[in-house]
Amino acid sequence: MEKAGLIADVIEGVNQVAKGRRNLMTKGETEEGLASFFNGHELLLRVFKEDHASGDPELMVLAEFSYTSQELVESTASEPLARSSAEAAVSYFDAAMNTFPLVRDSASYKIVDRACSPHHSYRYAGCPKDKEGEKRLEHKILMRLMRLCG
Repeated sequence: MEKAGLIADVIEGVNQVAKGRRNLMTKGETEEGLASFFNGHELLLRVFKEDHASGDPELMVLAEFSYTSQELVESTASEPLARSSAEAAVSYFDAAMNTFPLVRDSASYKIVDRACSPHHSYRYAGCPKDKEGEKRLEHKILMRLMRLCG
C-alpha cells in the first residue's frame, strides 16, 4: 500500500465514523448513521490489516499517526479527555516519525550510539536510553495493530 493511498483511506474511514456518530445523535437519521459508522470502521480495519501485512514499521506508524490526527480534528470541545489524549499521541507519533531517517542511515545511528556513554545508567538493553522510549512506543503500536487486526 502506498503512503498517499493509506492516508486517504484512513481519513475517509475516520470521516465516515464521525459522520455516523453525528447522525446517530440526529433524530430520523439513525439508520444512515449506523451504516456510515460501520462502513468507516470496516474501511479502517481493512487499511490497518493491509498495513500490518506490509511489515513496514514506518507505514504502520504513519497509519496510526494519520488516524490519531484525524480523530483529533473530528473531536469536539465536549470531549476534553479524548482530545488531550489524541494531542499527546500525535506528539509521540511525530517524534517517532522523526527517528526513522536516523535509524535507516546506519552511519548516522552509529555516530549517535558512540556519542552516548557506554555506562549502564545511560543505556537500556545496550541501546542509548532515548531508544528505550522508541522501543516501547513501537511495541505498543504493534500490539495495538495486532489487536485491531484480530
